[in-house]
Amino acid sequence: MGKAIEAVHGARVGDHLPALARHFVRAAADGDVEAGVRYATRAGDRAMAQLAHGEAALYYQQALALWERTDAPPDQPRRLDLLISLGEAQRGAGDVAYRHTLFDAARLAQDRGDGPALARAALATSRGGTASSLGSIDAEVVAVLESAVALLDTADSPLRARLLANLAVELAFAGDRDRCARLSDDAVAVARRLDDPATLAAVLVARFVTIWEPGTLAERLAATVECLAAARRAADPNLEAWGLFRRGLASLEAGEMAEADACWDAYRLLTADLGLPVHRWLVAMHGVPRSLAAGRIEEAERSASACHELALAFDYPDAAVVFAALIFPVRFEQGRLHEVEALFIDMVSRFPNLVVLFQAMLAFLYCELDRDGDASEVFERLAGAGIVPPPLTMNVGLVATAFNAATCAHLADRVRAPELHDALAPFADQLVAQPAVFLGSAAHYLGLLATTLEHFDEAESRFTAAEATHARLGAPGWAARTRLEWARMLLARGAPGDPERARELAGQALASASELGMARVAEQARVLLAG
Repeated sequence: MGKAIEAVHGARVGDHLPALARHFVRAAADGDVEAGVRYATRAGDRAMAQLAHGEAALYYQQALALWERTDAPPDQPRRLDLLISLGEAQRGAGDVAYRHTLFDAARLAQDRGDGPALARAALATSRGGTASSLGSIDAEVVAVLESAVALLDTADSPLRARLLANLAVELAFAGDRDRCARLSDDAVAVARRLDDPATLAAVLVARFVTIWEPGTLAERLAATVECLAAARRAADPNLEAWGLFRRGLASLEAGEMAEADACWDAYRLLTADLGLPVHRWLVAMHGVPRSLAAGRIEEAERSASACHELALAFDYPDAAVVFAALIFPVRFEQGRLHEVEALFIDMVSRFPNLVVLFQAMLAFLYCELDRDGDASEVFERLAGAGIVPPPLTMNVGLVATAFNAATCAHLADRVRAPELHDALAPFADQLVAQPAVFLGSAAHYLGLLATTLEHFDEAESRFTAAEATHARLGAPGWAARTRLEWARMLLARGAPGDPERARELAGQALASASELGMARVAEQARVLLAG
C-alpha cells in the first residue's frame, strides 16, 4: 500500500506522510526497514512543524525502534539526529522523559565529537526563555551547555550565540554576575554580527533574565521592543511569545499597566496555539499577581493552584519555590499567613540561593502575625549578612528589600531604616514586581521608612505618589494598604487636621479591604479607627 501511495502521488507524497509512515512501518516486518525509518522521520518532522508534539514523538519513537533493527552502528549521525528530535518533541508535549532522551543524545554527540549535535541537544534541555530551575542551578543542564560551548567551533554561528545566552541564564542564580554578563554580551555581539533576526530575538529573550535587576529597567524596555521586532521579522511565534511576556513584565515594573495587559493578552492568545508546557505554566503563574493587583483574591488562589499542578505534571524542579512565592501574597491578602509559616521555614533551609528572599518573607510573616520577637530574630540574621541584598536576577533583590523595609518599619528600627531607604530611593517610580509577586509601588515602602525616621513630610509625599500609582493601575488592595499606612503616619505626626484626615483614610482602607476580602487590612483599619 505504501508503494502504491508513492506511485500515485509522486512528488506530492509530503501530503500523505502519516499514511506512508503507517504503511511502511508495518511493512518493515517484511524487511523494508529503511523506508519505514525514512517516512516515520518525515512524518515526525511534519508533526513538529504543525506543533503536534505528542504525535511527532510517536513517529520518532517508531523510527528509532526500526533503526535498532538495522545493521548500522549505534552511533550513526542519523540515530543521533532522531534522538534529539525525539527529545525536542517530548519536551514540547510535556513528557518528562525528554531529559533522559536529550542527555543520552548529548553523551552520544560528545563521544562522536559532534559539536553542532551536542549544541542542539544542549539547547533543547533548557526552557529556552528562562532558567531550568528558578532560584537554584540545574547542574546537569549547565554541564551539557558548557560542554557544547567547549566543543562547538568558535566561529560566529546561531548555535554559538544561543548556547552562550542560555548558559548565562542557567547561571543567573549562581552569584557570578560578571561571568553571566560576559556570556550574555558575547551572545548579543555574535547575534548582531550574524544579522539573523531569529538568533537576535532568542539571545535578547535570554538576556532579559541575565540582567534582570531594577537598575536595568530602561535597557530591558528598549530590548523588548527590539526583540519583538526581530521575532516578527523571523516569523517565529514562540520567540514572539517570549518577547511579549518580557515586554509585559518590564511594562508592569514601569507602572504601565495598560501596556502590560495588552502584551499579556497577546501572549495568552499566541501561546494557546503553540501548546508548549512552559507557556501554559507561565500563563497560570502570571494570573496570580495580576489578579491580586486587581483585588481578585479567589481567582489568584485558583491560578496559584493551577500553576503548581502544571509544574508537578511537567516535573519542574522549581515547583516548590514558585508555589511558595505565589501562595505567600495570596495568604497575605487573606490574612492567613500563619498557614504558610512551616512552608517558608522549609524554603529557608532548602534553597540557599534564595535565602535572602525567603528569610525576608519569613520576617515579614511574623510581623503580620504580631510575633515581633520572632520577626526581630530573623531580621537580625538578615542584617548580619547585609540588610540590603546584593543585586539578584528576576528582581529578587528588590522584592526582598521591600519586605525588609516593611519589617523594619513594623519593628521601628531606626538604625537599619536609612540604608534600606537609600537602596529603594532610586526606584521610587517603579513597581516591586516579578512574575510571581506584585508588591505595589516602591514609593509605598519609602513612605514606611520615612515614617520610621520621622521624616513626615517626605512620608506624605511618598504615600501620595503610591496612592496615585495604585489608583492608576487599578490596584485597589494596594491602594487600601497605602491609605492605612498613610493614616498611621498622620497620627504619628499629629499636625492640625491630621487626625481627621487619618480617620478619613482609614475609613477608605476599611471599606476597600472589606469589599475585597482583605481580612488583615480590615482588622488593622478597625483598630486604628477605634483608637
